[in-house]
Amino acid sequence: MRGIARGNLKDFKGEIADHTQAIEINPNDANAYSLRGVARGKLKDFEGAIQDYTQAIEMNLDDANAYYSRAYARGKLKDFEGAIQDYTQAIEINPDDAEAYVIRGLITYGLGGNKQAGIADLQKAAELFKKQGKTADYQKVLDLLRKYQQ
Repeated sequence: MRGIARGNLKDFKGEIADHTQAIEINPNDANAYSLRGVARGKLKDFEGAIQDYTQAIEMNLDDANAYYSRAYARGKLKDFEGAIQDYTQAIEINPDDAEAYVIRGLITYGLGGNKQAGIADLQKAAELFKKQGKTADYQKVLDLLRKYQQ
């Protein structure tokens, strides 16, 4: 808990130290690895974050948030194929995650290999945002679709 409090105070090094201590006490605490990964990401240590998210995933294969977070870190390191794989896994676990569809769609479209798949992801995201009542997000995705379908 102290690690989370340190993170709220923007003391990310202290947060990492506290989560590391929690891991030393209980090396099977997947949540502690995920939380340390978040703190590492905030310090731009994306490689360290990926290592922590990978540990968390190995302990809990159904943790959509860990896949989503690892995908984000992989994207920051320009590992776009790895990011797409992780966003795909996050979507398989949580098919209502509109944000994962948006980001996967943007990466897929941007890579240029399969623009139609990228557009399909954005369309799915728009559908989910509309269904979830997230009007502003829905509108943003519609704007992207208009831009990409020209």
